[in-house]
Amino acid sequence: MNQDISIKTMMLTVKYEEQIPPEFQGFVRKYIAMMYAVGFDAGTQYVYDKFSAKNTPLIVRDSDGTRIAQFPTIKQASIATDVPYRTITHHLKSHKKTKNGLYFERVV
Repeated sequence: MNQDISIKTMMLTVKYEEQIPPEFQGFVRKYIAMMYAVGFDAGTQYVYDKFSAKNTPLIVRDSDGTRIAQFPTIKQASIATDVPYRTITHHLKSHKKTKNGLYFERVV
């Protein structure tokens, strides 16, 4: 959800329930925006930490589904399999096999 839409929704709720006097609503709007930004930054950092190359162990399978190898990072898998880093990240998201028949999956 867009930050402006979120803040407007929260402010409409506050105005509707008349919990905050009108003279303080600008002040509240400012702090709601700051809280939204902090939450967005924390969520973004969580996603980055969880799915970054340094923290993404993965398994490589062949076209039959047989497990070939396991690597602690995408970078190491890229070097060992000669598949470009970006190709591996794309195929991890799309859950498809690469052109040479390799299938990459995250270790959960």
